[in-house]
Amino acid sequence: MKFIKILFLMIALFTISINQAAADYGKRKGLINHRIIGGKPAQADTFPWMTALINKTDNEQFCGGSLIAERWMLTAAHCVESESAGDIQAYIGGTSLTDRSNGEVHDISYIHIHSEYGGDHDIALLQLATPSSKRPINTASIQFDDGLADGTNLLVTGWGLTTKDEDATGSLKLLQADVPLRNHGQCITNYLSTDEITITDNMVCAGSTDGTRDSCNGDSGGPLMVRDSDNNLRLLGIVSFGSSQGCASATHPGVYTRVSRYQAWLDGKMNGITVSPSRLELGFTGMGLETTKTVTLVNNSRTSEVIQSTVITGDAEFTIVTDDCQQKVLEPSEKCSIDMRFVGMTEGSKEATLSFSTTNAITPTVTVQISADSLPAVDLGMALDNNELTWFSGGDSPWREDSSDSHGYINGTAAISGAILDNQISVLHSQVTGPGTLSFRWRSSTESSADPIVFYIDDRLIAVIDGETDWTDISESIPEGAHNLTWLYVRDQSNGGGADAGYLDQFRFSTVGNNNTLQTYSGGGGAAGNYLLLPLMVMFFTGSRRVFSKCKKQPGS
Repeated sequence: MKFIKILFLMIALFTISINQAAADYGKRKGLINHRIIGGKPAQADTFPWMTALINKTDNEQFCGGSLIAERWMLTAAHCVESESAGDIQAYIGGTSLTDRSNGEVHDISYIHIHSEYGGDHDIALLQLATPSSKRPINTASIQFDDGLADGTNLLVTGWGLTTKDEDATGSLKLLQADVPLRNHGQCITNYLSTDEITITDNMVCAGSTDGTRDSCNGDSGGPLMVRDSDNNLRLLGIVSFGSSQGCASATHPGVYTRVSRYQAWLDGKMNGITVSPSRLELGFTGMGLETTKTVTLVNNSRTSEVIQSTVITGDAEFTIVTDDCQQKVLEPSEKCSIDMRFVGMTEGSKEATLSFSTTNAITPTVTVQISADSLPAVDLGMALDNNELTWFSGGDSPWREDSSDSHGYINGTAAISGAILDNQISVLHSQVTGPGTLSFRWRSSTESSADPIVFYIDDRLIAVIDGETDWTDISESIPEGAHNLTWLYVRDQSNGGGADAGYLDQFRFSTVGNNNTLQTYSGGGGAAGNYLLLPLMVMFFTGSRRVFSKCKKQPGS
């Protein structure tokens, strides 16, 4: 999948700040890539709950999952944090990725990522658009989980890489492997000493002590299973990440999300009132400009429930535009929505909490954390050869005008990213009204494969450059309506390269049929609301060399 797919192993949209959780999260990001090493082909119908997440665009599997109820499946948060429900499908109960006739394919209605996902809580619950007829797997209880002894034989399944070779590819057949439960204390010590990653009680470690069996790239989100006293398989963990030592490390086993710790969270989502998104990022915006987003409530219980009240607290720049939920009776599976608006009147990051009181006994109160970033104006019209534009800037260090003779600037000047340090960002942000066509030139002088400059239109990743590059021309069509443009330069947690900068020149926007008013903003830091991917990008690149996720593809693939 695209560069995005792993980036995001991260977000779920939250304020971009480099705290310990973010640092751990970023480190894990690089380590998030799992495959079944030392496994054997799984027999048909042995694991009817086994799920492959498929990207609709390229029809490729990128992560695994487990069916836990007829309309619900579990996976890792990092697998879906950059995904929209409408862009992926669940292939359930099959063993072959080429012949999918023995499985079921289901669209996804909602993606619920744990609201505290970051350096921990790598879990996501997906709601299927239609019920599955496949047999789900039961989850392990806390009591059963806590009673497991070190060395207990566990079972992991997936379609990931099958060897440690750099050029290895994923399996087209579902594989299974036995892996022993590893000592939790030793796992904590080993990961902390080499990867600076904190292994929490919400995680479980498993893998062979001789380094022959493990999960790896492509297995992320898949099940780690254990047999109960009746010899039935139960879901113990979710494939999460591994070490910088590589897959199938004798000293650094694979790390899995411990499912038993999330039973209350699962019950609330599957039988209560759910809200989507669980965290609402309204994003970068120039001071005085308006940004809107929609929050949706769904009744997942089997009885009618009432949304009794809607309350917003926090910064006054956040307001409710329309509320379809207040005092509304929601029948089972029925939904309602609220439109939120942000108009930043002062510079800086802003936060608020949207709370709903309900009659549901499991979820009597449902909350959404909201954030946005308001950016002040600077003058970059001459730098970008277009004085019609208004620019905004803020954060760790803003983009600025540069008139150096050595970079091939058109008309002698260009915009250059802010002078930032490790674990910092610099953002250039704009808004245009379509339909029309935009174009610009850009280049990078950064650490290769580590410190990228990326370009988004709204929440869609358009292009990425890093390392030492020549000037490149970019041209994109803009559909009707207002659209946000963002250029983001991100430095990871170590080293640097070249001039440690991105460059932008000759920005043009041509409208279709009339002369639209153009407004362009620049800034660095803060929340990445309208940009689902930005927080992930930041987290990923601030620690990509430390931890390896177990998604099938790596950044740049």
